[in-house]
Amino acid sequence: MLDSHVALGRSGTLWAPRASRIVNSSLAKFIASVGGAVNDYATFHAWSANDPGGFWGALWHYARIIGSPGKVALYRPTTSAMDGAVFFPEARLNLAENLLRGRASRIAAYEIRSGGKTAEMTMETLRGEVGRIASGMKQAGIRPGMTVAAWMPPGLERLATLIATFAIGATWLDLDQNVPPETLAERLGEMRPTLLFIDERGVGDARRSRLLEALPGIATVVSLGRSGDATWEDFGRGCARPRYRRFPFNHPAAILFVGTTNAQPVVHSAGGMLLTHLKEHLLHCDLKAESLLCVMGEWSPMMRLWHSSALATGASIAFDGRRRGAKNPKAAWRVIDTMPITHLGMEPGFLGRSEAFGCDPKSECGLRALRVMLVSARGFRPEQFQWVYEHVKSDLMLAPLLGSPAVCGHYFLGSPLHPVRRGELTARTLGMALHVVDQRRAPVIGRRGSLVCSEPFPTLPKAPPGGESVWRNGSEDLPGLWAEGIEIELTPYGAAIQEPPAT
Repeated sequence: MLDSHVALGRSGTLWAPRASRIVNSSLAKFIASVGGAVNDYATFHAWSANDPGGFWGALWHYARIIGSPGKVALYRPTTSAMDGAVFFPEARLNLAENLLRGRASRIAAYEIRSGGKTAEMTMETLRGEVGRIASGMKQAGIRPGMTVAAWMPPGLERLATLIATFAIGATWLDLDQNVPPETLAERLGEMRPTLLFIDERGVGDARRSRLLEALPGIATVVSLGRSGDATWEDFGRGCARPRYRRFPFNHPAAILFVGTTNAQPVVHSAGGMLLTHLKEHLLHCDLKAESLLCVMGEWSPMMRLWHSSALATGASIAFDGRRRGAKNPKAAWRVIDTMPITHLGMEPGFLGRSEAFGCDPKSECGLRALRVMLVSARGFRPEQFQWVYEHVKSDLMLAPLLGSPAVCGHYFLGSPLHPVRRGELTARTLGMALHVVDQRRAPVIGRRGSLVCSEPFPTLPKAPPGGESVWRNGSEDLPGLWAEGIEIELTPYGAAIQEPPAT
């Protein structure tokens, strides 16, 4: 039976937040701080979309970003909606400094390992590891703006390496281990990282050799799990704490690939990523200092960045570091139950395996701390929404995430103010002027069309030096608008339906 606060009626409502949860949410507090009405999300969203400078400037201060914002939140030199817009042109910040905030003694990160064992790292230890790795990078000749590549699965070592890259102002390049090395080389084009971190546990010599052959510019290999030019454990010894040089808001921080067959590289800025992810974590996901965000399974490089960015809220994070062959979802649910996980992220495939294995975490596990479940919207079937409430937990904010590496974030997320409806994407993300338009560029509601954004946003992607224009690629058929070819239906109350109804 579904609990009293869950009513599957004609509207398909599966869950609705209690009043106490709404008023205590960061989103409600942020809306109140700028004079908005908590019970009128549509009006607040319209303000956030149509006054991007006002919204993002207010969020900088609400999120207490470490750094100097400058006097201008958004500079627009032309009347064009997108072209030439620059967010925080005078700002200075260091992304690593914002990720490493908080008490030294708190647990910053956990890693779930094979056999159900967990490892943990305090913030003090993480800062020390970041300082050490950053020192090693500098000794290896890495300077701000240079590219550091990593072929590592999610885990504590990868987290320290990522943040060390941000600390010195280098650009992070996550080499997806599921992509063949030759394909990676094609995607990189003229980009030539000189430093490579590689986790060689479970990687054969042949695959390692293929990777190094595909990356001829690599001068130094730092290995975890075997000997190399340097080992991860010994790299950069002698520095206990990182030093933070503050860079411009639009300083390049990470390279991601957009598309599958002909994937194109895009560059995202440190400030854009930080502000966008804080918006999503604080406001949409309601992460707090006492929260623990765990991601199960293998997520994309963009989602790995998104997961790690949760540290900037003061929350802790947990990685799924089990072997790739660890497919038993029952064992995973048991491990989840032993940890104080408040926010749980997963792919729909994990839910599908859980259903196939007959898992019933609701009766088999307590999951007392769990408040929010985040699921990738692609492939998330309507019937799986109901399975979550019947077999995982009744009082739970289920948040389907529809995003893209092109914007290093999401177009639709959950919301602590909104009900969850079967098969629907809950709410448009704040700070993006999202609409659905038909072939004539006219806005439509209640029928499918193209998802577009008509105002600038901080993670509008840039192309690497010498690369093609990301702006042209994104909006070829809809000039003046940002679009990725996403077809979707917008409901009258601001939710979205991703798939057409079955006939």
